[in-house]
Amino acid sequence: KDDLEFLFRGVEELQRRGYKTDLSFIEKEKILKAFSKERFGENWISMVLNYTLEALFSDPLYGGNVKEIGWKSFDHNSGVPRPKKRFGVIHV
Repeated sequence: KDDLEFLFRGVEELQRRGYKTDLSFIEKEKILKAFSKERFGENWISMVLNYTLEALFSDPLYGGNVKEIGWKSFDHNSGVPRPKKRFGVIHV
């Protein structure tokens, strides 16, 4: 739950700085580079990348890596045995 709140705060901060989806690549990169030089921004970007990689490479059982596309893109063979059920609590 704390992570989710942190991620939303980062999005709000980027929007406050003028980040929008219709900006050019160069404009987006300029805002993100400035954001990444601050401790909050660096931590936020790190968390976004961590969750992105987790979703890309986790077992599809957990809701990411649909149809094993992340594994297939890197020609990865999953570990054995694979999990049979989810663990943990999902906070939405």
